[in-house]
Amino acid sequence: MKKILVPFLLALASVSASQVALAAKKGGTCYSMNNGEQYTCSFLNAKQRFSVEDLYNSGYRVVAYRAPIPTSPAHMIIIEQQ
Repeated sequence: MKKILVPFLLALASVSASQVALAAKKGGTCYSMNNGEQYTCSFLNAKQRFSVEDLYNSGYRVVAYRAPIPTSPAHMIIIEQQ
């Protein structure tokens, strides 16, 4: 009985942890045309610019960054709620 119960409990814990990781999080893309210092995030407030520090203080984290290509000065980040 003990040999069956331990793997079952481990599998149950694994499934529970994966469900938390798959929960929907709010986020989106932000872009910058000034060397990545201030970002515009249309889903937050299209008229306001945010620094990365501002985004972290607002409860978001950067999950991806796209560096500018030679023909475009645009920096892009993808953020999500922490």
